[in-house]
Amino acid sequence: MPTTPSSRQPPPVRLRVHTFRRKPGDPDAVPLLPWPLAAGLCAVGAAAASWIVVAGVMLVSWFTQPTMAMATALGFGTQVWLLSFGAPATIGSEHVTLMPLGLTALSLCFAVWAGRIAARQASLAHPDTRRRGLLAVAVAALFAAVYVAVVALTALACGFAASLPYACVGTAIVAVLGAAWSASAVFGVRLATFRLRVRRVVAGLSGGLLAAALVAAVALGAAVVTGWDRIQTIEVSLAAGGPGLFSLAVVALAWLPNTLAWALSWALGGGFTVGAGSAVSLTGVQAGMMPSIPVLGALPAPGVTPAPMVLWLLSGVLVGAVVAVASSAPRPGAELVERTLLAAAAGALTSGVIVGLAAASRGNLGTVRLVGLGPRLPDLLMMGSALIVLSAALVAAISWLFSHGAAHDR
Repeated sequence: MPTTPSSRQPPPVRLRVHTFRRKPGDPDAVPLLPWPLAAGLCAVGAAAASWIVVAGVMLVSWFTQPTMAMATALGFGTQVWLLSFGAPATIGSEHVTLMPLGLTALSLCFAVWAGRIAARQASLAHPDTRRRGLLAVAVAALFAAVYVAVVALTALACGFAASLPYACVGTAIVAVLGAAWSASAVFGVRLATFRLRVRRVVAGLSGGLLAAALVAAVALGAAVVTGWDRIQTIEVSLAAGGPGLFSLAVVALAWLPNTLAWALSWALGGGFTVGAGSAVSLTGVQAGMMPSIPVLGALPAPGVTPAPMVLWLLSGVLVGAVVAVASSAPRPGAELVERTLLAAAAGALTSGVIVGLAAASRGNLGTVRLVGLGPRLPDLLMMGSALIVLSAALVAAISWLFSHGAAHDR
């Protein structure tokens, strides 16, 4: 039977959604905002994001303390936020200078993320400029300036003018690092643009820091496992409850990089102090009055430590060996002296960064016995730095001799 036109079924309609993403080199790609405005807004957003994280934790604690005013809780949170940039905080009658480096790292991550957005807008506004390096510097400088201004105005508005110089210096370091990192990635500044020797030194530095972080994590993990019963005893004695345990966990995360720096200093032979009259090293532990902080339960028992604990010094040799391997990729005509010097330079930079982080992890949690917590820098310099630099140079020289001998045997 023939099909009449009225009985025919219409063809089905199929809709498809395609996502179109414009590339940086696309001439039709345009910035959403002028790049100076974008840099300023992104800086404000990065600063606000880190403050909101701290304020949120303070509000959780405020819900459990109905007698405390919300303004008091937010003011305390602002002090902790400024403390992460190096500004001293006054908590009650105590003067606290121990920076929560975990919160500092979080602020750096926000700065990197927001700085990338600002640099992207500048890149879209000037896609064909020949002075991309200058534009990257301009974006990073404007971002950092606005970031510092936001933190400074917050400190002044909350009545913390005395801590303003410290806050500005720490904020400038965080903002410049974050914005420079982002701008260099967006505008195409790569490590390959530098000379080969510089690239080898930077590679050795990266490998050494990675190995040092692994050593710190293992040392801290071993201490926590060993002292787990004491940690639980302190937690039970605090009777903090659910919200209190949440606050303790956040505090532990905020100061986690500090404890990692202390553990690394201990493993490298420098040791650390936990206030006046208390010292922890590979050779022994001298303990005085300790505050009721759960993580301090991971400290070894007072007295002389077992002799095998000295083997932790091999961790410095391990870091130096990783530095040497990462920095000594052969190049045509590389000589013994050159490879050894490159490894030693990378080892010196690695130890310098470690000592710098150890110095940043030091501070006070109050007065009297809570003054001067953190790594012992002179001992860390004499023991840890020497181990890393000498091991890097020695391993680089030995590897060159083996490779040179194998080449002659062929």
